[in-house]
Amino acid sequence: MNNQRLLIISFVVLAGIYSLVSAADAPVPPKIALKAEPFALTQVRLLDGPFKHAQELDHQYLLSLDPDRLLHTVRINAGIPSWGSDGGRVFDILVDGRKIATQRLDGKHLEDFFGEVYRIPADLTQGKAQITVRFQAQPGEVFGCWLIKSE
Repeated sequence: MNNQRLLIISFVVLAGIYSLVSAADAPVPPKIALKAEPFALTQVRLLDGPFKHAQELDHQYLLSLDPDRLLHTVRINAGIPSWGSDGGRVFDILVDGRKIATQRLDGKHLEDFFGEVYRIPADLTQGKAQITVRFQAQPGEVFGCWLIKSE
């Protein structure tokens, strides 16, 4: 008797689980009718008009930009030297508050990568676990720089 009851209960539970699973697979009709269908962007083409004109102007503008100027910050952040065509900037390099150099960007390195090496005096690092290096613009901003520890 107990085996029959257990078999009947198991059958009822399995039937209930099957109905839940099959009900979950059935599509649910939307409560609100769709007024638009999604589509791929490759299916869109602008015809002549103000939006097409704006797209063409944007395209011409982007092509007129110097790629090296656009990639300047990317190169700096990646540790790659940038083009030296950025003129008129002056900044000081300070180590623990002491100025060790002044860098003037004069724009004379138009076709070359520009990099400069500044050695930190030994007396500024001797007996210290860390130092603070600061790049201070006069006036203006320093957009990027990197430090390389010599071996």
